[in-house]
Amino acid sequence: MKEVDTIPIGFYKDGVVIKGFSLFGYDSNEGQQILADILEGYFPIQLKNKYPDGVLLQMVVKIDQKYNESI
Repeated sequence: MKEVDTIPIGFYKDGVVIKGFSLFGYDSNEGQQILADILEGYFPIQLKNKYPDGVLLQMVVKIDQKYNESI
């Protein structure tokens, strides 16, 4: 069986983090677009160039914590 690639997408108190990208604040246009895409069942537009055939997203929920890039 072939292993399926996944990338983590983290939801923090201060924004969304996708592996390989910086924090997208919830109040930013990009953050709003990511949330809208996911809630509407679409693949986030920010990932289309890097993953043109798509990739599974592994949700990480840490909304009680602020994002710390050093972790």
